[in-house]
Formats: sequence, C-alpha cells, structure tokens
Amino acid sequence: MMTDALEALADAIRQWRGPGVLAILAYGSCLRENRTDGIIDLYALTDSHRAVSPSRVSCLCAWALPPNVYYLETGGNPPWRAKVAVLPLTRFARLAALRTTSPYIWARFGQPSRIVWARGEDARAEVEHALATACATLWRHVALVSHAGDDALEALARLLAMTYGTELRPESTGRARLLVEADRGFFLAAAERHLGPDWRSNNATPHRWRLRRWAGKCLAAGRLLKGAWTFQGGADYMAGKVARHSDRVLRVSPWQRRHRVLGALALLPQIWRTRALH
Repeated sequence: MMTDALEALADAIRQWRGPGVLAILAYGSCLRENRTDGIIDLYALTDSHRAVSPSRVSCLCAWALPPNVYYLETGGNPPWRAKVAVLPLTRFARLAALRTTSPYIWARFGQPSRIVWARGEDARAEVEHALATACATLWRHVALVSHAGDDALEALARLLAMTYGTELRPESTGRARLLVEADRGFFLAAAERHLGPDWRSNNATPHRWRLRRWAGKCLAAGRLLKGAWTFQGGADYMAGKVARHSDRVLRVSPWQRRHRVLGALALLPQIWRTRALH
C-alpha cells in the first residue's frame, strides 16, 4: 500500500512541477510506520530554482528561505495526501553538509528515507551522495554534542532533541528516544560505520547550541509564515501535528481556515499557552 501511495504521489508531483524535477524522496513518520492514512512527507528535488515554482516570488522565497512547502493529494477514495517540500538538489546537497549552520536537512535525512523516483542514474547517484553526506554530518554532530559516557544511541537522542529545539516543533521530551528506538537497527549500523564499533563518548566539552537554537527558531518562524501561504489547510495541519506529538488539542475556527497566513499565525498564542512548543 505504501509503495502504491508513493508512486501515485510521485506521478502527481512530476505532472504538477514538470520536467524540472530530478528526484523525489520520502521520509518521516508515515514512512517509518508504513501508514498511508496521514500526510506523507515528501521532498521534490529540482534541477534549478526556476523549477521550484512557476511564480517568481515563490522561487525567490525558496532561494531566501528553503524549502517551499506545498500540500498535494491524489484522486481516489480515500485520497493519498502529502506535504511536499521543493528545492533544488544542489541546495539540498549544500544544506546536508557539515559546514551548514542549520540542522534542518541533515537532521531529517540522516534518518531513514527512500528515493521514490529519480530522473536517471546520474540524478539517483547525486541524491544518494547527498543522503550519505547528511548521515555523515548527523553523526559528526552526535560526537560534538555528546556528553562523556554517552553511548551512540544516547548521544543521538540528545542531538535529535537539540535539533527539535532549533525549530517550532511540538515534540515531547521523550520523542527523540522513541524515534531512535523505532529504527534502532538502522542507527546502530550507522553509528558503527561513522563512529566505530562500541563507541562511547569521552567528550569533555559538549556543544550547547545556544545561539543556533534561537537562530533556528527565527528561521522556523519565517518558514511557518511562508508555509501558511503555500500549504492548503495550514492551520489544520499545525493543529493536527501538535495533537499527534504533544496530546494538546487546538481549536481551529472557520475564519482561520479561510485565511491561511493569518489563521496559522492566530494559532501561535494557543500553541505557546499549551506549552506545545518548547
């Protein structure tokens, strides 16, 4: 069922965005849990910024604050639904590298993902190289933020919790550990490959990320505003994500559904009051 959903959504993305699409990736909770009843997380990687959107303003937004995020669903009963992030493959690869200051890409794609479709073997090889870079970057940061005595999975959970802190993400404090346990075999193999067998930290000066945390939240707020403009049902999506990860129920009014940007912004006071974002 998941394969069918991904193939149908990939076909819809290629028709929607045209020949500029180089590859399509799946990641996130629906892929991990093999669920097609939620909103599936996808990335569409393009061959240029011009291929991100037919709108010049939207392309400029993607260049200034990547990625652009859209809502997509296929026909059928029930339809398959996706959140589609779009950005150039070259930008994706740069954001996966160690020198980038934001964990937005490498924190996601150092975890399990799937290449749903690629435009030829050259494009597939480029994507595979970018994913390998993201994984290497993630494990380099695992070592940098680890505390003396941490094993690899403890340090990974610590890092993932820190990456949540750089975004406006309604994750509970135990969410990072649950994610690590859900793909324990994948992460143990990656830890052995990047840190060595039976690794344990002797790091006396762990990185704290104070500046990175607040800079990341500013970028996340900008992405939220941009996403509310491009993402159909943005307020409902935000409310559903908060409910799924924090057990907090937010009320979305008809007015908020009609006004995408203002509706998403109007949810922020509720989110802060419930302490769903931390």
